Amino acid sequence: MATTGLPACGVYLLELRVAKPVTVSVGRLGEVRLETGMYLYVGSAQRNLPARVRRHFACEKRIRWHIDYLTTHPAVDVIGAATWERSREWECRLGRVLVAHGAAAEAVAGFGASDCHCRTHLFRVLLSDWRASLIEPLGECAFIANVQR
Repeated sequence: MATTGLPACGVYLLELRVAKPVTVSVGRLGEVRLETGMYLYVGSAQRNLPARVRRHFACEKRIRWHIDYLTTHPAVDVIGAATWERSREWECRLGRVLVAHGAAAEAVAGFGASDCHCRTHLFRVLLSDWRASLIEPLGECAFIANVQR
């Protein structure tokens, strides 16, 4: 899969679709229940962002991060990734911006946030046009659709 056009490093939002309610055991976090719907996961890669996005798109991989438990689940589809060339601190800001603009709500406490002070890095989408809420603070994103699934 080509990830041409993505910045070399930066922050990203994975867009996920949960096709049916799921309960997933997520490492030390424990049981996580997600209802049917759309979700966003906030992450960063301060080097080789295209490789990180390709990894998230892959269905089969070694489980390393909380998000891997979802991206390998058969009821969860990774729709695509929105990326911005921004510093790592924007990883945590992205979630706050989504919530402040009413585009998303916190989904699972502690998810993906073991290396920072955020409450979560997983958000349930409330607005179908969530990208519009990020244009003012971040500018246009590079979006790549996942064609592997």
